[in-house]
Amino acid sequence: MGQTDLRKIFANLHLLKDNFHLRSLLTTLRDKSTNRLTFINTSNRVFFHLIEAAVGLLPFHRETVVTPSGESYNGFVCEPEDSIAAISLIRAGEAMEYSLRKVFESVSIGKIVIKRVVGHGDKDTGEDLIYARLQPDIENKHVFLLNPVLCSGRKTWRALNILESRGVDPAKIIIISLVSSPEAIRRILTKYPQTNMISAAVDRGLNASGEVVPGVGHFADRYFGT
Repeated sequence: MGQTDLRKIFANLHLLKDNFHLRSLLTTLRDKSTNRLTFINTSNRVFFHLIEAAVGLLPFHRETVVTPSGESYNGFVCEPEDSIAAISLIRAGEAMEYSLRKVFESVSIGKIVIKRVVGHGDKDTGEDLIYARLQPDIENKHVFLLNPVLCSGRKTWRALNILESRGVDPAKIIIISLVSSPEAIRRILTKYPQTNMISAAVDRGLNASGEVVPGVGHFADRYFGT
């Protein structure tokens, strides 16, 4: 199912405007021969656009200001920075923090780690090992949930569970990702239809290994050089 169809089903799914500029940036990120420095710089450029687009989903209020020429201008002002919090899904989500700081210099950033517990013989136990360092007043915040690549969407879905259990209104959460799979979108927005999600691209789907295709490869490894 294509991107347009998914947006018809999920009203809170948002995508960056498709143009040759965005496609050229994504082409660089998808190219396996792209060197690490170029990958980092290009990722940061797309992240900046995503963060700015996410800001557009926050509440605004009317405000009148006086211009240098002495004229009044009736405009709009975004919610104050202290009403916004960010949560990085470690490890890849931390790559988005640099671009976030370009928009909100002092924003508070929390961390969530979700790792599948593997038992004897590498058997999946079906349980998650979770570490969460959240802001003490996060239930009062608009939350940016940072995760560059949404594969199955399970980790992001679990992160939403954690935030909801801490009193965060799902309608005040914005999931920000570079690329997403249709499977992840359906899993997350079916359970949390009031949550906003913004992505640069919706890819074709998942391969047999559970990776997004065409995708950008193992994002954290390419960005952090590990």
